Amino acid sequence: MKVMIATPTVHGTVAAAYARTLVALTQVLGGFGAGYTLMTVDNADVVTARNLLAHAFMQDDSLSHLLFVDSDMAVQPVVMRRLFALRAPVVGVAYPQRRIDLAAFAQAIREGAGVEQAKARASVFTLRLSPGARQIRDDVMEVEGFGFGFVVIEKALMRRLAEAGLAQAVSRRRSGPSEPAGAIRDYFSEITLANGERLAEDHAFCERVLRLGDTRLLAYVGPGVGHVGQFTHDASFVDRVRATSSGAGPSPAK
Repeated sequence: MKVMIATPTVHGTVAAAYARTLVALTQVLGGFGAGYTLMTVDNADVVTARNLLAHAFMQDDSLSHLLFVDSDMAVQPVVMRRLFALRAPVVGVAYPQRRIDLAAFAQAIREGAGVEQAKARASVFTLRLSPGARQIRDDVMEVEGFGFGFVVIEKALMRRLAEAGLAQAVSRRRSGPSEPAGAIRDYFSEITLANGERLAEDHAFCERVLRLGDTRLLAYVGPGVGHVGQFTHDASFVDRVRATSSGAGPSPAK
């Protein structure tokens, strides 16, 4: 196994927590006997950045897995090991948006919730869920979409998306000092569903995977994942589900 660690950046900056995550990740990959390479693309358009990173990954036959790690993520080694151990075609993590509803947090505390459940109830998670009951097994659940803060993708799945016409070639360029060779495929542009719902880049990739018809999207929903803003937002989605199943707090579907 050889992994491309792929990070889009804006103005070339990353959070300190990302740097700690990156160092831990190299140690975890070493424990799996895996090689790795790191590539960053600095671009204000995240769709372009992600497509360029995917293109570079597909051009290198030595690479087996594409690992997107956003520049504002804080991920614990136990989570990394869990994702690689799943050996899924694609697996991501649940994490909150970089904001918290302080009124909802205070209300949860008043109702007797612990701090972790209160944070979870006051957060909006980067998940797209199907209606109805949700089964969580060992902090992993099937979803319809997730944010790309930390996502592992097998190369075979990327090939299948292209072969199925779900990642169209958008350009063919000659090699140059700043232009990648070959056809750049579009895995991440926005998709509008039949009901009018518009899916941004990360959920649009997930929708493309679902359209293959035979691939499950798995997400780790437990603790150990943070999203860095003015501070690290580290609520876990599993705490949100537990709070909801006990009859407290709003629905976790966001």
